[in-house]
Amino acid sequence: EVSRALRAMVHPFGFQLGRSYVCVSTVGPSPGHIRALEPLPARLAWSVHAADDRLRRLLVPTTRHRMRELRDAWGETLQARADRGLMAEVTLIDGVNDGADAAASLHGLLAPLPGKTRVNLIPYNANAGLGAAGRLFRPAQPEAVR
Repeated sequence: EVSRALRAMVHPFGFQLGRSYVCVSTVGPSPGHIRALEPLPARLAWSVHAADDRLRRLLVPTTRHRMRELRDAWGETLQARADRGLMAEVTLIDGVNDGADAAASLHGLLAPLPGKTRVNLIPYNANAGLGAAGRLFRPAQPEAVR
């Protein structure tokens, strides 16, 4: 169980890691799952990948809720924790979610969150071992990241 492992990591008689050095990342499958993260002794990260509902469902097939619903649950959770903010993670894929429109949508989605939201831009790693699926996406071009 994640909660027990985290408590062992930060406990004075365990690994003695500081809460700020431990991070739990999730796609946030539901508002309820997000709210359940509130008591965890770790920083929180949301694997967003796309602010647009339709595109996110394609990139994260487990998505069942609208992005605004998930964002609002993150806001409630961060406020309840009096948290410093959230790490939002986006794997950049060439021609899919690496354009100016995607960046503007992401900013609009995340701007209402309390605290300081940081965005971690992760380059997509091409994987020829996946066959046709591995050739479907390409890493974003460096100029798109800038």
